[in-house]
Amino acid sequence: MRKFVVGTRKLGVAHPRDRRVISYDIEMTEVTGGTFWKPFTPAQVAGTEPYPQVHLPEGVPSELDMSSLLGDTKHLMAWRGPIDLGNGRLRTLARAIGPSWVRVSGSWATGTYYDFDGHTGGTAPAPYRAVLTLAQWRGVLDFVRAVGGKLLVSFAVLPGLGNEECRALGGTGAWDPAQVRMLLDTAGELGTPVSAVEFCNEPNISFMGSAGADGRPYVPDGYAQDQDAFYRMMRREYPGVLLVGPCGAMDPVTPELAGLPLVRALGDSFVTSGRLLEACHEAPDVFSYHIYGGVSERGAAFGHHWDADEAASDAALDVADEARRYYEPLRDRTCPDAPLWVTESGDANCGGNTWGSTFLDVFRQADELARFAAAAPGGVLFHNTLASSDYGLLDEGDLMPRPNWWLLWLWRRLVGNGAYDQDSLVLSRVAGEGQAHVYAFARAGHILGATLVVINSSQVDELCLVLPMASERYTLSSSEAPAFGFVSTGQLRGRHVLLNGRPLELGSGDELPSLCSFAVRQPRGKVTLQPGTVSFLTLRTLRLS
Repeated sequence: MRKFVVGTRKLGVAHPRDRRVISYDIEMTEVTGGTFWKPFTPAQVAGTEPYPQVHLPEGVPSELDMSSLLGDTKHLMAWRGPIDLGNGRLRTLARAIGPSWVRVSGSWATGTYYDFDGHTGGTAPAPYRAVLTLAQWRGVLDFVRAVGGKLLVSFAVLPGLGNEECRALGGTGAWDPAQVRMLLDTAGELGTPVSAVEFCNEPNISFMGSAGADGRPYVPDGYAQDQDAFYRMMRREYPGVLLVGPCGAMDPVTPELAGLPLVRALGDSFVTSGRLLEACHEAPDVFSYHIYGGVSERGAAFGHHWDADEAASDAALDVADEARRYYEPLRDRTCPDAPLWVTESGDANCGGNTWGSTFLDVFRQADELARFAAAAPGGVLFHNTLASSDYGLLDEGDLMPRPNWWLLWLWRRLVGNGAYDQDSLVLSRVAGEGQAHVYAFARAGHILGATLVVINSSQVDELCLVLPMASERYTLSSSEAPAFGFVSTGQLRGRHVLLNGRPLELGSGDELPSLCSFAVRQPRGKVTLQPGTVSFLTLRTLRLS
């Protein structure tokens, strides 16, 4: 057994955090209908059936676009019709983890044309590849308003577009100012304004191999010219809207990511977020980036894939925080004092791992959220996605909550909008190594005190905390795991979650459970937490003494 002692130092004042830190993505491909990662089968989720994988071509293709780099991925993708954003269960469960930012973006958004009068008949004009109708946009706005959200969007950027008004504004012609105004003005007229914009989704990888109007590579210089023109227009015409960027991905935030076969092959031609921002003259109001814990099984050929047995290891859990430490100095150099937003995050690139929908991913979700909320004032963490593919918070078929959704539901009810300095929470490790993480936050509901988030991702060792006061304990565990003792990786891949040993599930009419009925009173002194669990311990005092 590993044992920690919580010290007696006064916690002090909890530093405020953004109350919308828990946010999520709804991909544009979900809104319009389109292709997205094919769901894993139940047997693949259980780990008993093989899964299709990306097969990279030999060497670096002469045409450096994502299609040629990925090869034939049709067997990995599936067509989805538009999501029903009016669904009652979807709205109930989205409200229950709010208030949140709702991001409508993704690679599909980069080529989506807005047709609000129906003149296209649903066929995207070249070079666009998808059409957003007025009814679909109204559905987004109604959903955001119904769940008490704020809306973040990105736009279509097409280097071959040749738009003259864009050029007149100082851009290269790769985006259409009239389309931007249509989307924003219609949102305002319908009563749900767009509150923040990212110019484009993942520009440093979306345009690999793309040439600008001058025939030179579009990134970084051509793209920077367009983003600068876009920012100037937004600040002049829509001054209340937050400008968020650069929305980069695949930056070498860890040695493992720097060593990815793709990054190594591209060498100096790979454009990082830093190179994008250094080419720009207009700084964003909010610094954004994307980070996933690794690459899923189907994308394992890229490298940086964690096996299921490694998913809750300290090395895997450290990735998201290493990304924050990588981006903070870049933010400080290019847009000092801007908040950090992670506008896409999840368990793995390429649509999530087979276990992304199971309890095994709760350790990553809890640790990433806790570390980010503790370290990033004003930070917002967007989970990709709300209800699509295997990293969705909700099952895309019946929209039932997955284990990660239950974690966020519990967080909203127990954790407030303040974080204590980790240095003020004195933890003395008595025995054991790693796989125990403790974070201190203000309590929810304006109650004086603290909530400890305790992650015991060991599959073998109990964790003992010695608390100098009584507390209430809420412990999440896999429905497949034993109540005591060793827990196997297979048991952590349970698709349902227990709270203090009892199933968490929706009631009749999607009624949410009463949290107080699950509470376990812990007297002062030793609290023993089982292997493979995530616990919340609520304390009713500002002093641990």
